[in-house]
Amino acid sequence: MYKDVVLGGDVWDLLDDLMIYMRNPMQYYEKEVKFVRGVLLSGPPGMGETLFARTLAKESGMPFLFLILIVGI
Repeated sequence: MYKDVVLGGDVWDLLDDLMIYMRNPMQYYEKEVKFVRGVLLSGPPGMGETLFARTLAKESGMPFLFLILIVGI
């Protein structure tokens, strides 16, 4: 599914670092390394934020929760 995601710049390196952490969090915890606890994706509709999040979750083996916020109800 990685092949479906187009990223620019150094984002692939950041993604690889995040994947290593998500697959082996205990190795960081044992060494008392601080790591980001979350990722915020933002952008206009249709730019691939959901695809990126689904890909990240699938590749890391983590669950993916897709929530839709409806304002004004």
